[in-house]
Amino acid sequence: MKKFKFLAFCASMLFLLVLGGCSDDNNEVTPGEGPGSEVTIEIESEKGDEGSAIYATSATISLNLKGVETYTYQVEEGSVSESDFPDGEIMFANAEKENGNGIFTAQDGKNTAYLYGLNGNTKYTAIFAFKVGTEYQVKGFEFTTPEYSRRITIISATRDEIKFHIEMPEGVYYKWSFTDALNYNSMKDQFMQTDVDFLRNPSVGVSCGPQDITITSGVPDDPMWGEWQVTQGTAYVILVGESDEEGNLDYEVDYGGGMLMSQALAPTVGDYTEEWSDEGVTFNGMYAKQMVYAQSADRVDKKATVTVLKKNETKLKVAITPPTGALSYGVYMISEDDYELMKKYVGEQGVPALVFNESTPLVEPQEIEYTGMSIGKKYHLFITCNFADDYSKQSFQEEVYEIVESTKPDVELTVVGNVEPDQPYKVSYTIKAPNGDCRGIRYVENSMAEWNASLRPEYGMDEKFYVTNYGLDVTDADVIQAINSSEGYKMYFDSFPEEENMLVVQAYNEDEDLSEPYMAKATAVADFGTPVDAGGQSVLDALCGTWNATFNRQGSNGETETVTFPIEFSREPEEAGEYADYDKLVKTIMTMKNMTEEEAKLYIEEEKANYIQAREKQIELYKMKNRVVGRFKGDFPHKYASPWDLFNNISYSAVDADDLFFDYGPKIFFEVIPVEDNGQTLYAIILSASNIYSVPPLSAWNTPFVYYVAGYDSAAGKVYYSDFNVQVVDDNNLAVKVLDYNGMNLLPSFIGTYNNNVYSTYYGTGDMTLSRSDASSRARTLQSSVAPLKSVAKKSVLTTPWAAYQTTTIKNMPKTFLPSADVARKLKRESVTIDCSKSSFIKKIQK
Repeated sequence: MKKFKFLAFCASMLFLLVLGGCSDDNNEVTPGEGPGSEVTIEIESEKGDEGSAIYATSATISLNLKGVETYTYQVEEGSVSESDFPDGEIMFANAEKENGNGIFTAQDGKNTAYLYGLNGNTKYTAIFAFKVGTEYQVKGFEFTTPEYSRRITIISATRDEIKFHIEMPEGVYYKWSFTDALNYNSMKDQFMQTDVDFLRNPSVGVSCGPQDITITSGVPDDPMWGEWQVTQGTAYVILVGESDEEGNLDYEVDYGGGMLMSQALAPTVGDYTEEWSDEGVTFNGMYAKQMVYAQSADRVDKKATVTVLKKNETKLKVAITPPTGALSYGVYMISEDDYELMKKYVGEQGVPALVFNESTPLVEPQEIEYTGMSIGKKYHLFITCNFADDYSKQSFQEEVYEIVESTKPDVELTVVGNVEPDQPYKVSYTIKAPNGDCRGIRYVENSMAEWNASLRPEYGMDEKFYVTNYGLDVTDADVIQAINSSEGYKMYFDSFPEEENMLVVQAYNEDEDLSEPYMAKATAVADFGTPVDAGGQSVLDALCGTWNATFNRQGSNGETETVTFPIEFSREPEEAGEYADYDKLVKTIMTMKNMTEEEAKLYIEEEKANYIQAREKQIELYKMKNRVVGRFKGDFPHKYASPWDLFNNISYSAVDADDLFFDYGPKIFFEVIPVEDNGQTLYAIILSASNIYSVPPLSAWNTPFVYYVAGYDSAAGKVYYSDFNVQVVDDNNLAVKVLDYNGMNLLPSFIGTYNNNVYSTYYGTGDMTLSRSDASSRARTLQSSVAPLKSVAKKSVLTTPWAAYQTTTIKNMPKTFLPSADVARKLKRESVTIDCSKSSFIKKIQK
């Protein structure tokens, strides 16, 4: 060991951190020399090189002290003479200021000082001030850092800034990259990115020769590439790769005729390598990779109080109370598998920062319930509490929970399908738990056509598979109470007339363990109705033809926007016509169905025959319901497509031909009903929205959207399903009137839905008018046969407001989507998927 005599100097700080007691005095003070009789100050360090106590960017100084109470330090570049050393009292005062080095308690014997933030091949003077009694002793220590021996060397890392040195020969060009480890490793693991992809990033230019680089959060303010982001405690990856003067990288790609599913990840956080590791890519040139952490928050030794309120097979509910002094806290739950992946991506040291960044800040005590847990798995609950406005002081704790299998018996159910004689568009099932121990149910319900297209028991895709993966949970207290009663609970579902449906249901016990599935079938009755007499038939005929509609809608800027479009009314859907592209249709069927050309042509002819048959059924339905269909021939709210258009469209597919006549559109329906007026039978016309499931007023065929006619209450901002009276203004003009219902003015409007949730709105501002574009003598028949509005008994089937309808689960349950193995069909009913991995680490990083 070499002992150094200290020289006094005045120093300006670099990035330093001292851990433990430390002093930079090379002078040896023997007993009796200082203000105390037993004072010793010795400063020593090994000769500097990368393998000893003085490194290119840091130094370790050993202090042998006796009789010293406290000390502090500062470092300055270059040689500083003793006469320029600052006063010890001033050094102590500066040490306690913001960003000062702090004051350290000395112990007799060895104390160690760690100096960081240095540059390679640079002379420094470390100045130490020692307090002995009421006096100060100031000592200096000179040292020189060695040359850089790595291509990447970390100089310093604070909470918002990372500084590093790149050592490349003069005249050698290269590209470098700086990115957070989470992004780096997830892109490699999930999207097969290589280090070449990161080095080609155009946000940094081409460099040449050695250089220091400082990454400061919020700098630069580049409008094209944005700002650097450095977050405390976060792991980052630095890459350097040799290039030519233009920034072109020299590499070769060879995947061996296959495709890689993932790439090699970065080494353990903090590691350094000059070995290329990406598979399928060979890099020609100098290369290096370094991982580094930004400075973490100071740890506070406090914990939140966590109380388990519920733990069963699928749920964990906890109550969390933050510790005294916490300004806010974040909570994060993750499975054991995801936790291992998280550590793989950012290292164990990076977990607290990642958890805090992913958490939603909370302040008050909170009860949190986690669902979608799996038996036999462990889950980690992380809590980070913040104790400083700048988030520099935090506590971190981990709670681990294991989900075990329930020992309580499964719930027994009885499930019976019912016939609803007055409801051709509904089916029902009665569910009962004879032992009264049901705590919830999970179900899947759909038509047998969809079930048959989806069930593949040979591949494990049986009824239990679908209720497990696509089931909808019901835990409403009144529903469960009814299921546990002697009468049971009657669940209603929408259907088509004469359609057979099947319900598959499981029951939760007290521990939320699911029973084996129970099944029942129910078939809807045939639709019914009475055609109007000859006078009403004349009115239906008179409505046919093309009308020009004017719809005044409420614009986004509050002004009224006028939309005009033609509506073609007819008593029947379009006939089968010429094929749009027969050869293309044949080839598509050959590919989709794995058929020969002859088989594909035969299949198309059979489907055409089904089309003709389905069309006849629709014509009879329109007659029975006394309806004419109005086809929107403009582009509002989307381009019209007839059933035959859908038949020819290869991007559209359906379970059967009936779907074509459900999905075509957009369209509305006018319905004629007989009314008595002064002893005379006249007829009223309504825009029918009373059965939104049998014949939807508007249907989007080329998107997952469905449009409905609705009544908008502008005063309350609510939307209702409703019929609208149609006024015959004169021979050639109609008006779909604003509906006065229980004091509400419901404006004719159109509502776009996605999976039965309101997505887009076309709110009206008044009546929608129609003017006949092909005026003829039949208009007189229309006017003379229609009753005045004041004589019309309102036929308005009004459901609950839309918002209430969305939350109701008592009288009408939503259908459950079944993904068919053979049919990629458009959703025409509401679909619900329970995603048990919502809190998955993978799901979050892929956002």
